[in-house]
Amino acid sequence: DESSPGLAQREGVYMHSALVLTSLPVSRARLLQGAGALCGLPFACELYARAPPRWSSDELPKAFEAVTADVKELVVLLPGAGGPDANTRRIVAALGGRGVQVVEYDYRRFAGDTLRAPFNSQRVGETLGEELARVQSAGGLPRLEVLHLIGVSVGAFAADRCAGVYAARVPASGRARTRLTLLDPFTARGLGGLARAASAY
Repeated sequence: DESSPGLAQREGVYMHSALVLTSLPVSRARLLQGAGALCGLPFACELYARAPPRWSSDELPKAFEAVTADVKELVVLLPGAGGPDANTRRIVAALGGRGVQVVEYDYRRFAGDTLRAPFNSQRVGETLGEELARVQSAGGLPRLEVLHLIGVSVGAFAADRCAGVYAARVPASGRARTRLTLLDPFTARGLGGLARAASAY
């Protein structure tokens, strides 16, 4: 029957089918490699976000050297990763006054990128809390009654950690009353936090 495929034609079809079947394991292996790389990417991003910074706490600028000993209320303003801006300057101008000193702490070059900024901000806050505790333990700021920590955006991580470390290092009898204000706080940490955009702010 001329309409039925000849032997050579049928063999060509069989050979093509065999080649396709033979190539499937290779394609599957490549797919598995790609899937493994994709699965490992979040883990690698999380390791990157939490990795120790290239700077040490000793490199951070001192925050309280210019604060006078007679201060009764100290405001520490911690901006976002971009540093001070018009908004933070308005806050400084509004809160400064008699008996109140405002420290606007610029740590932008230590913040890092979006993944690392939350963890680096916590490290900055820890250093500030320890520095303030040392100043008070050495007899500095004897009249300090109120410590007001303000964190803006990712600076919320720094303000929160600073408050915790200060409270842990200074006995209640010598500790200033601490206020914590978080403005438009950025709350995501790591890739998992960024993936939940609705809860990141």
